[in-house]
Amino acid sequence: MPVQTQHKPRRALSRQIGFDLPASLSELSLAALRHWHQQGLDAWRAGQTTSGRTDWLAIKLALTRHLLQQCNFCVHNCRVDRSRGQFGYCRLGSASPLAGSYLHHGEEPPIRPTWALFFSGCTMHCSYCHNWRETFHFDASEAFPMQTVIEDLQQANGQYKTLSLIGGTPEPHLHTILELARQLPAEITAPLVLNHNATLSAEGLDLMAGVVDIYLPDFKHGNNACAWQLTKIQGYTESVLANLRAAREQRAGVLVRHLVLPGHLDCCTRPTLEQLAEEFKDLALNVMFQYRPMYKAEQQAGLNRQLQAAERETVRQWVSELKLSLVTPI
Repeated sequence: MPVQTQHKPRRALSRQIGFDLPASLSELSLAALRHWHQQGLDAWRAGQTTSGRTDWLAIKLALTRHLLQQCNFCVHNCRVDRSRGQFGYCRLGSASPLAGSYLHHGEEPPIRPTWALFFSGCTMHCSYCHNWRETFHFDASEAFPMQTVIEDLQQANGQYKTLSLIGGTPEPHLHTILELARQLPAEITAPLVLNHNATLSAEGLDLMAGVVDIYLPDFKHGNNACAWQLTKIQGYTESVLANLRAAREQRAGVLVRHLVLPGHLDCCTRPTLEQLAEEFKDLALNVMFQYRPMYKAEQQAGLNRQLQAAERETVRQWVSELKLSLVTPI
C-alpha cells in the first residue's frame, strides 16, 4: 500500500458516527464504553458516518481515561492504575512528558516536512537507543502542553505535510493523543502519523482506528530471542505482525522501518525482509543503514561498531532478490 498523505484526516470522520448513545458519557461504565466503542468500530468499518450523530472521538477518549486505571494500551498489559501514579513497564503515570515539539525535515519523503511531537517513555528498552536521554530520563520533560502545542500548530499551519507522534514511542500516550485529536481546530488537516514500536495491544489498535492516518512502525528484530536480549520485550515478533495486520485492515497508510544492526543480518534483517516479502509486500519500506553505537551499545560487543560495507551490500542484494519496494534508495 503506498503511503498517502490525504488532506482530509480520518479523525474528522470519527466525530460523527451513525449511531446514538443512550446516555451521556459520564454515566457509562467501562463495560458500556467498550460496548459503544465497538458499535462505533462497526459503524466506521461500514462507512456509516452521519453529520450530527455520535462523537466517536469522545467515546474513545472516555474509554482511554477509564483504561488508564488498568492500563492495557500496549502488549505489556501491565494493568496498573496510572491515573493514581502507579507505574508499569513504561514508567509513566497519567501525564505525557513531551521532550520536543517542532518542524522536522528528517523523515521519509512521503512524511516530511512533519510537525513532530516527541513523547518520553517507551514500551521497549533498546540497548542501542539513540535518544535514550529523552526516552528514559524524562525528569526535565514537561507535561504535555496541550494549548501551546495547538497554538504552535496553528501558527505553522501550511509548513508541515503531516503531524507525527514520535518518542520514545507514543503507545503509552493514547489518552493524550485522543485529547489532542479532539481539540485540534478544523483548519489543521495534516494527516496524523503514529511513529511507533508496533507494540499496541489489540484494544490499543482499536482505539487508534479512525484516528491514525499513517502508521510508521519499526520492525526491529526477526526473532524473539534477539528482541529480548537487545530490547527487553517478550513476544516481539507476534506483536509486530499483529500491528502490521491491523494497520492494513484499517486501510491506513503504512510505512515500515527496519534499522540494520551490525552482526544481526542473518538472525534479524533477513527474517524481517522475508516476512515482509511474504505477507506485506504491498507496504512501503525504509531499510536504514544509519546505525551508530549509542547508549549501552557502546560497551556491548558486536554492537559497538558501525555497519561494514560488505554488510550493507549483502542487505542490498537481499532487498533486490526479494523484490521489495523502498521509499528511499539504499
